[in-house]
Amino acid sequence: MKIIQANLGRGVIATSELLQWAVEHGTGILMIQEPYSREGEVTGFGKYTNQVITGNERDEAPMSCLVILDKRITAIKLTHVSTSHCVCPYLTTPTADYMAVSLYCQFSHEIGPYMTVLTKALSTNRTCPAIIASDVNAISPLWNFGTDETDDRGEMVEGTAASCGLV
Repeated sequence: MKIIQANLGRGVIATSELLQWAVEHGTGILMIQEPYSREGEVTGFGKYTNQVITGNERDEAPMSCLVILDKRITAIKLTHVSTSHCVCPYLTTPTADYMAVSLYCQFSHEIGPYMTVLTKALSTNRTCPAIIASDVNAISPLWNFGTDETDDRGEMVEGTAASCGLV
């Protein structure tokens, strides 16, 4: 199963280019932060899409989504932990079941509430492996190769990862 994580910056061209690349390379799942949307709906994936999952309310712009391209994969959204910035579905694939978390931590917001949502989402999952894809807008050598620095946001993400047993 091929998965791509990308922040599309709400761009229609970025959406189109990602979709083209994903289809050409047999990608099954796109875990997207800042997707292109209109009137609260993620758009731009057309006939290639099996399912688009968001957690936003009708009056909110989706800041994170999960797009399933592979017709063999099904998903059930966990509504109690999904928000406009975090979408959490259970995935059933031909080979295994997973929990997915696509999370966007907006730079202009405090990161603590996002880490609380992530922790809550992971605590609901006791049965299958989790796939986490996120734009945390934080600096740490754990994910920013070539830097030795960690900012305050990075320290909080590192602490959350450690407390959830991810590192």
